[in-house]
Amino acid sequence: MCDDARARAFGRVAAICPRACVARAYVERRSARRELCGRRVVRYLGKPTLRLACRGFSSLQYPQRGTTSARPAIMPAKGPCTGKPLIEWCAENGERGDKLLEEYCDPDEGAAEVAKGSNYRALWKCSSEGCGHEWRAQVGSRTRGERTIGCPKCTRGYQNKVTPTDNFLAWCAQNGRRGAELLREYRDPKKLPDEVKKASTYKALWKCAKCKHRWRKMMYIRTKRVRPTGCPQCSLAVRKKHRKQE
Repeated sequence: MCDDARARAFGRVAAICPRACVARAYVERRSARRELCGRRVVRYLGKPTLRLACRGFSSLQYPQRGTTSARPAIMPAKGPCTGKPLIEWCAENGERGDKLLEEYCDPDEGAAEVAKGSNYRALWKCSSEGCGHEWRAQVGSRTRGERTIGCPKCTRGYQNKVTPTDNFLAWCAQNGRRGAELLREYRDPKKLPDEVKKASTYKALWKCAKCKHRWRKMMYIRTKRVRPTGCPQCSLAVRKKHRKQE
C-alpha cells in the first residue's frame, strides 16, 4: 500500500475509531500484509467491528480461505475479562470440560489459543451417538453459567420428543370439554393423538363435527389459548351471515 493510500485508509478508519492509535496500528498491519487498501478497509470490516476494536479487543482475526467461517470473528485479549485458556478450564471442570474439549473442533484456533470466556465463534461437533452435527457458537456461551448452549439439532429433537405424559391425547384429557371436541375432530391417518405433541407444528387432518368439512392445520394453532382457530368453512358461513344482516 502506498503512502497516499495508507493515509486515506487511516483517515477513513480514524473517522470511525475514536482511538486513533488502534486505527493506525490496524492500517499498518493490514498494509504490511497487502490484504486491504483504501476504501476496502471500512467496507470489509464495517463500523461495528471497528467500534469493538476500540473497546479493548486487542486482535482482529479473519477467516482464511477454504475455512467454514462465514464472517470475521472477533478474538478478545486473554485477560481477566475473558479468563484462562479453554483447555485449562476444561481440565478443571471434570466431565463437563471433557465433553466440551471433545466437541471442540475449530480448524483456525486451538483450545489452548482461545480464552474460555471469549466471544469467538468456534466450530463444534456434537459428541452424541448418531448425531455428529457441526455448528458455530461463541466459546463463552458454552462455558458460562449452568444453562449452557448445546447442540441445536439435539435440542430440537428433545423439544419435539413425545412422551406418555406430554402428547395431544394427554392434553385433551386435561382440558375437559374443549379437549374432547378437538379429539373428536382429529382425523389424521398418519399420526395417532398420542404420537404428536399439542404444541407441534405438524399439519394434522381435522374434520368438523358440524359441517363435516376436512382441512389441515398445525397442532399449536388449534390448541393455543389465545384465539385458537376452528373450521374454516363454518367461519366463512358465519361471516356471510353477518354481512347479510348488515
